[in-house]
Amino acid sequence: MFSCHDDGPIAPPVPDTIRAFVETQNLPLLREIRVDLSIPKRQLAFFHALYGHPHDCPAGCFYSSAYGVQLGDKLGWITVNDLERLPVEQLAFYNLESNDAPLFEETTWVQLETSAGWILWSAFFPYLAVDEDSPHEALLRIAQRLDEYISPHIASKLLANPRIQLYPDVLQLVACLPVFSGDAYEWVRMTAREMLGASFPGCEAGAI
Repeated sequence: MFSCHDDGPIAPPVPDTIRAFVETQNLPLLREIRVDLSIPKRQLAFFHALYGHPHDCPAGCFYSSAYGVQLGDKLGWITVNDLERLPVEQLAFYNLESNDAPLFEETTWVQLETSAGWILWSAFFPYLAVDEDSPHEALLRIAQRLDEYISPHIASKLLANPRIQLYPDVLQLVACLPVFSGDAYEWVRMTAREMLGASFPGCEAGAI
């Protein structure tokens, strides 16, 4: 969600292709289209749209929001936070493919974290974590980051990936996530250990 008074850095101009895509989605009361990161050399852009009625305005106002990706000729949403009761399943979501290399590169992740860290952690990583077309190496690097950035939501998305049983090293990392105050990772640790079953070597043994 974005505030009605979001005064972040000046955004890159919105390309006609992104504007046309958003307008085809028929989001009610469209209020803003914004490019959060543009990497022209990779033909890659992350963008979002705000729409709908303002909510909780005495506390600052926020709108419904949708976050998308453009890679070359491909466009689509990766996450939609809808408060307008839209049939979200009818929107055009991005069709991730294993050869969408720029989306899995560390340099892209670093640039997105610098430009719009909230989108990286709350929209993009959860999207990658659960998609069966995300490469093993990308899932492994996401899991490695969860030692320092506490996100049981992303960890649970990794466990929900249809191919996760093929990646015991990723499961091992989730099974051995650290205990922080409140132990937000308790459920995902136990679930990953159950999924590993007898092959779980314990956390002292390191990654598989």
